[in-house]
Order: sequence, then structure tokens, then C-alpha cells
Amino acid sequence: MRPGLALEADRPGHRTPVGGWRPIVLQAAGMWLATRVAFAVLTYVTVIFNGFGNTRVPPGFVVGRWDLGTLLGSWGRWDAGIFVDISQNGYHSRPHAAFFPLYPMLIRLATTVAGQRYALLAALLISNLAALAGFIGLALLAAHEDGPGAAPGAVRALAAYPLAFFLAAPYSDALLLATATFTLLWARQGAWKRTAVAAFLAALTRSSALILVLPLVWEYGRQHGWWERERWRTFRPRRLLNIRGGAEAIMVLGALPLGLAVYVAYLWRQFGEPLLFLRAHALYWNRHLEPVWVTLRHALGMLVRTPLGTYWSVLIALDLGALLAFGVLTVVVLRRQPVSFTLYMAGLLFLSTAAPTLLLPDPLSSVGRELLVAIPVFLLLGRWLRRWPALDLLIVAGGFMLQAALTTYFLSGGWVE
Repeated sequence: MRPGLALEADRPGHRTPVGGWRPIVLQAAGMWLATRVAFAVLTYVTVIFNGFGNTRVPPGFVVGRWDLGTLLGSWGRWDAGIFVDISQNGYHSRPHAAFFPLYPMLIRLATTVAGQRYALLAALLISNLAALAGFIGLALLAAHEDGPGAAPGAVRALAAYPLAFFLAAPYSDALLLATATFTLLWARQGAWKRTAVAAFLAALTRSSALILVLPLVWEYGRQHGWWERERWRTFRPRRLLNIRGGAEAIMVLGALPLGLAVYVAYLWRQFGEPLLFLRAHALYWNRHLEPVWVTLRHALGMLVRTPLGTYWSVLIALDLGALLAFGVLTVVVLRRQPVSFTLYMAGLLFLSTAAPTLLLPDPLSSVGRELLVAIPVFLLLGRWLRRWPALDLLIVAGGFMLQAALTTYFLSGGWVE
């Protein structure tokens, strides 16, 4: 099989030198720590501004004073309450089936030690530690693909993403980022046992982890010669699995389906409906499968019909703009990045538009959050930020400013997805 440019990109020319991972990890951890300090300050300022001189105080705020519970409670918005409820009471409600079990299981494990009253604190700690793992995994992946110098830019691009505050919130986004990033990293390194573990955990975190299936199939097949034309000329069915042993292939390629099967089996036992997690999105959360072009047409139509500058017009513009930008960036580097990365982004972009919320003014609601795991795009932006300092300043400064505004709104009880 004669390699094209895309297949040449499948052979990264950089490897993190022995002992060279420590500065990369420290750089990523430093960015994580800086953003956590910023979130802490922003939380304090938001609570104070909402608590004094405000006659319409959102639920959860204590007028005239603040305490640690008030500060933490400002993060307990929307889906956070569902995850905490599942951790404390299990899947007692059919709508909860849309929320996969790994994150609430970790909260439950933490509160078993610390006590149920600290459930929200435990959820916050788990999310932020998972975000730390995600930052480190992205930095190591950037170093593996483009050399150690590419790591800081990739992490900055992720940290400055306007909706990256969800990596600090008690949501499952940070856990998905961590598991997906290490799945791709270890797959690219050929560390298949670790890849299988990370993929299995990703499948228990969110249904969108299934976008990792095709990248894993491609990457495993590439490293074992499955896609070489010469091998197919002398094709023998057994040879595909006998290259490095059938057990390893089954372990790696079956990790994601196995994780999903575990949750499906639980739903079957609990509710008598194995695919309830799919039906729950449609029945209880107003998400229905639609062709991609229908979703985009509806989003563009809503953007045109919604008065300019209103709340919903801004949300539609943010979600649609992020989707189109990430789609364009994926096409731009189509033949200059590993095929597994292209397959990953194709799956992510498809799933982000496959189930719109047609009952809301913003049919692309939560698309911005879904794109938090657009790992190949952050790797690309990291390369660009390294090459063009002016672009670095524009993207990072602008991203953090918009993120601060959205975070403040979220902490004040506003609905941001």
C-alpha cells in the first residue's frame, strides 16, 4: 500500500525522550493549577457580587455573607445535581439512564469515605483531578506527535477554550477528556494493555466515547500491517489476528464495546430495557436523531430568525461557530494528521449534530461542551500558537475573556451548555 500524506502523518517523527516527560507534565500541571486558582477567585467574586446589593438573588446564594458551602454550591448547577443524586440514590429514575455511571460511581466511592454531606465537594475534586489528567495527557500526546515544544501551546489552547470551565464543574466532561486523551496517546504509542483500560473507562463515562472505536481499529490495524496492500494480496483470515495474537486484538478492539455492554446489562437488570440510555435522550431530554444537514439547516434558520444580540442568538452563534470552526480545521489538516485523528474528529462532529434539541431555540445546545474533547484540534492549535505568537495572544486572551464571562453567568445560576 503506497502511503499518501495522511499515512505519512501516521508515523510521528517525535518521541518524548527518556526522562523528558517530567518537564512536560510539570508545564501541564502548572497551567492546570493557574486555571484552578483563577476559577477560585472568579467564584468568590461572583458570589460576593450576587450576594450584596442584588435584590434578585439566585437560589443557593446567601445574602449579606458567604461561606465555603455557598462558594461550592455555586458550582452545583443543572447536570451536577443529577450526578450527585445518582451517586447517592442510584439509578432510581428512568431519565437518569442518559448519564453514564463511572463519574457518579467515583463520587459514591469518595463519599463512602468522606460522608454523603460532602458529595458536591467530592464531585468537584474528581472533576478537577480528571482535568489535571486530561491536561497532562494532552501535553504528552502533543509531545509524542510534534515534539516537547508543542505541549505548552496545546494545553493553552484547551485551557482557553471558552467552555473549558466545564472541566472544573461537577460534570463528566473532564473524566471523558482524560480517558479519551490517554486512549489516543497509548494507542499511538502501541501500549495496548493501557489503551484497553483507558477505552473501557471512557465507555463507562459517556456514550460519545464510541467515537474512539474507528480510531482504535485503524491504529491497531496500521501498527500490525492490516492495511498494507501486499498483505491483502496473500490474505488469510487467520493472519489478521495472528500477527500479534488474537487475544490482544480482542482486548483492544473489544474494550469499548465491553464497557458499553456492562452499562447495557445494568439497565436491563434495573429497568428491563437495555437500550434505555438511547431512548432516555429522546423521551426525557428532547434529543432526537436527525440527519446532519437537517440539524445545520435548522440551526442556521434559528440564527437568522432570532433577534440579533439576544440571549439565544448569542448561544446559537457560539455553538454553530464552534462546530463550523472545528469542522473547517479538521478538513484543513485532513492529509497532514494521522488517519486515526481524522476518524476521531469525524465521529465527534457527527455525534455533536446527530441528536439536536429541536424544541429549544438553540438546536445545537451542548455542542460546545461536546467539542471539549476535540483533542486533534487542540493539537493543531498548539502547533499554530507555537509558530505565530500574535495568534497565541489573540486566541488565548480572547478565549479566557469569553470563558470568564460564561463562567460568571453559570455560577450565577444561568443556563450555559
